[in-house]
Amino acid sequence: MQRCFQRETSLLLDESRFKFVKTADIVWSHRGHPPHEKGTHVSVSIFCVELTPEEKEIAGNGLNDEHYKDFGIKGFTRDDLIKNNAFEALIDTYDRIFPLKR
Repeated sequence: MQRCFQRETSLLLDESRFKFVKTADIVWSHRGHPPHEKGTHVSVSIFCVELTPEEKEIAGNGLNDEHYKDFGIKGFTRDDLIKNNAFEALIDTYDRIFPLKR
């Protein structure tokens, strides 16, 4: 996860700062890579990390343009997720990271 985070943000953090949140199985009926009409099934390990204000700025400026040029880093709340009809699995992940913010 450390190398993936560095590739996406250009920020190299000590591996000990990343905290395991959960493993998730994700099944989609379509996918971004050809053949698009074929589904996909992936298992992902989800980690979180708390960044300093300086690290947030560096990460925001160093985001991989291929994936993030139109979005960037943006804060959000649990209510934002609900208001925008986020998948229940995403809300569950939020609750595991921020258990007292309900």
